[in-house]
Amino acid sequence: MTACEPCWNEAYRQSRMLGGSQVDYYLKLLETIDGHPHTAALADPETETDRSEDEAMSYDVSLMLEGDGVTTDVWCRNHTSNTAVMWREAGCDIATFHGAGAGTFRVALEAAIADIEARPGHYAQWNPPNKWGSVDSTLEFLRDLQDGCRRFPDATVLVCR
Repeated sequence: MTACEPCWNEAYRQSRMLGGSQVDYYLKLLETIDGHPHTAALADPETETDRSEDEAMSYDVSLMLEGDGVTTDVWCRNHTSNTAVMWREAGCDIATFHGAGAGTFRVALEAAIADIEARPGHYAQWNPPNKWGSVDSTLEFLRDLQDGCRRFPDATVLVCR
């Protein structure tokens, strides 16, 4: 499922102002907005749209656990899309793990981290000229993702860009 960006942003605002899970606020928003212009597209994978790599500003990656009818956002990180080429080149296209299990995601992250650590000079060619991101910041992001997956192996991965 692709997130509705205006609703996701509003859910973030509510989670910071009121406390609680951004995912829970997001799901509640979608349930309470009857006739929401994005609701049909969100529910139907055939009509999903997503930003292109050129339009994406950043990646928000969350790990969600479900239990007792409640979805809890247990872990979340954000990173610029400027260095997405690095993790894709290393064999871990983060966007493709949306909806996957954290355990599966962790295996791909481990391989990508190992490759980037082994060949930092190769990946340095994609350090963005605007300085928003680098090999080092990308490795830090990927290691944080790996740590989250290790801590919450039964979680589901949510990727928004």
